[in-house]
Amino acid sequence: MANARNSPDATQAPQTAPPAAQHSRSDKAATDSAPQPPTAPRLATVSEPAAIRRFRVRQLDAPGRAALRSCLRDARADAHDASAALLLVFDVPLAGVADADLAALATEIELAAPPVFALIETDLSGAAAELTLAARARIARSGATLAFDAVRLALPPGAGASQRLPRLVGAEAALELLCSGLRIDAATAEVLGVVDLVTEARLAPVVRHLARAALPPARARREGITEPLSFQKAIAAARTRSAPPLGPPDLPPVARDMVVGQIIDGIESAVLLGFDAALNREATLFEEAFDGPVAPALVHLDRAWPERAARAGASSAPDLLTRIALTGGGSRGATLAAAATLAGLGVLLADPSAPHLSLAETRTRRALEPLLAEGRSGAERLEVQQGWDALRGLPMVIETLPGHAAARPALLADLAAATTQDAADDPATVLVSGSDRPDLDQLADALPAEARARLIGLRLPGLRLPDLRLQGMRLPEIRQGGDAARSGVVEIIAGNATGPEAIHMAQELAHALALPWLLVGPVEGFISERLLWALRIGADSCLDAGARPAEVDAAVLRAGFALRPYRQIDALGLGGAEADRARLQDATTGALPQTGLAGALWRLGWTGRLAGLGYYDYATAMPTEHPDIGMVLDSVRTGRGRRAQGLTPGQIVNRCLLAVTVEAARLLAEHRVTDARALDLAAVRGTGLPAHTGGPLHWAGRRGLLRVKSELSRLAQEEGAFWQPPALIADLVKHGRRFEDLPAQDVNLTPRAEA
Repeated sequence: MANARNSPDATQAPQTAPPAAQHSRSDKAATDSAPQPPTAPRLATVSEPAAIRRFRVRQLDAPGRAALRSCLRDARADAHDASAALLLVFDVPLAGVADADLAALATEIELAAPPVFALIETDLSGAAAELTLAARARIARSGATLAFDAVRLALPPGAGASQRLPRLVGAEAALELLCSGLRIDAATAEVLGVVDLVTEARLAPVVRHLARAALPPARARREGITEPLSFQKAIAAARTRSAPPLGPPDLPPVARDMVVGQIIDGIESAVLLGFDAALNREATLFEEAFDGPVAPALVHLDRAWPERAARAGASSAPDLLTRIALTGGGSRGATLAAAATLAGLGVLLADPSAPHLSLAETRTRRALEPLLAEGRSGAERLEVQQGWDALRGLPMVIETLPGHAAARPALLADLAAATTQDAADDPATVLVSGSDRPDLDQLADALPAEARARLIGLRLPGLRLPDLRLQGMRLPEIRQGGDAARSGVVEIIAGNATGPEAIHMAQELAHALALPWLLVGPVEGFISERLLWALRIGADSCLDAGARPAEVDAAVLRAGFALRPYRQIDALGLGGAEADRARLQDATTGALPQTGLAGALWRLGWTGRLAGLGYYDYATAMPTEHPDIGMVLDSVRTGRGRRAQGLTPGQIVNRCLLAVTVEAARLLAEHRVTDARALDLAAVRGTGLPAHTGGPLHWAGRRGLLRVKSELSRLAQEEGAFWQPPALIADLVKHGRRFEDLPAQDVNLTPRAEA
């Protein structure tokens, strides 16, 4: 069994959830159609006051569990009092996955004396939601939500939910909740029987009444299993259901079918086995899934997100981000302004130029229109003011001038002057350059000395207008699945003079936008852009080996990649793609390899989708491979002395992953990012690698680093220096370690040319 399963450290520290937002339409529809099993009668409240013990559960890592167990021990002193109780207030929005120790803790809560009750105040998911089921009863505030979403990580429940939940709500509702990971609001949870009471009333009299009611422990609840025949019919229907299939749609079909089958087996054991035997069955099913091919990769990525959050929370910056200003215009600025307002931030658009300011406001309101039409709020948080007078005292000002605008240093100098602190203890305004490729040290030279520590760079490649709809989702959904998994990462670029408060404020912006962040050193292009180009190099290598562009695109698409390399290049235009290649030339080891096919197509006038011909023929609504593309490819290979060997779809996918792996290892070896998980997260969310790979470095570890090193060395001999494995891989092989075994490192702030 993997060590993570049995370690109390398997779950991560919690991250502050974003402001509560409206459920997505899909969640609402699923909630409205959820089955309605028999439920226990609602519990009335009483007015008499009572003293109860309370404990706020903020995290479920090893220290958090130790503190909770200590509270359970202390509460035993009250066991003689029939009205005594312990109320656990759950505030763990990111609890991670369950493990054997958490399952044992659930049993301790279930059998504790005096009885334990759970209060759900916010959004709970994963292991924390499972743990509440062990309480004698659950009380929820009206704004709370619950999701038993281990299935999104290809895992069945691991802390007793497959046994306790069906006892409360029946087989049909338990199957729907556990197999979908559906998030339900407090009112729905009360109707289903997941929670016993939704109230805004004072808690002491409510809990005292519950304690006097002498409710049975969770294992003895029978509301959902009083009719075994109906229970088994629901199980049988779930096993044969095919349209729509149970389970998250973004999981690979094999993994989805496997975990759904395990969940069904676990729930069925609730009526076939005794409670303790059924819990042991659940543990066995969980271990089987955790040792499978997909769950470890998804858990690896899941842990990368709260890790980013924990580091942000450790900063000493005293103020949270509530309001920002943007200047410089551009479509990226409008998109960021719209996203920030929807995330609950106040946004000020400021510019000395009235025409520029009017254009920025028009673009921002246009970005908001389709979302406001869906009933979303945000426009009321948008302000517009000409000049810089309103900037002083704001926590952050972001310039969004497009491209390599020559006016950027002067603009930042003006912003620094407009936000100078009146007194030494006044909050400092963070100055953010939103350039694609900011040279922080060069920009800092244009600023007065006091402002240089306030300057930081942000790359926001994932904020595209369609992605703004993701802001209506709760954080766990954005974190774990579907199109959200490709919504990008915020790359935070620090210069040599950048202070910790500026870094922290940039992290706060990322949290507000519900996007993970990476602290990176100066590199040419986004980290995700570097990895995307590596993917293209791997694809070009497949062409050299005998594959055709459509075969490469089809292979990676079937494997779960978000992007088809050659369809994407056609959309960009071959000229633009080659310009990007030239710009990134010095950012990688040796020359960027190329097949020569792009140049041959360019000379033929096949310049991409706008021209109607590129790697594909766009003469019809469905792009097709041009009949002459094979002939052009053969001519290019002959000119380069290459021989077509032919590749299977699996070999195509592996070669593409090898290319991304060697570039990610190079970035890690150069200290351009803090750790391997950061790169894996960037590769999945920013570059579109399948989440079930866990990212390129995790994939390489599971494939075997010795094998990967040998494959890269062979490709380096055949195709050039790009494929040469960095010494870091050899060192890991020598010591029997993997990339994720490496500790976090300081980021190298020296540009590559000077390093």
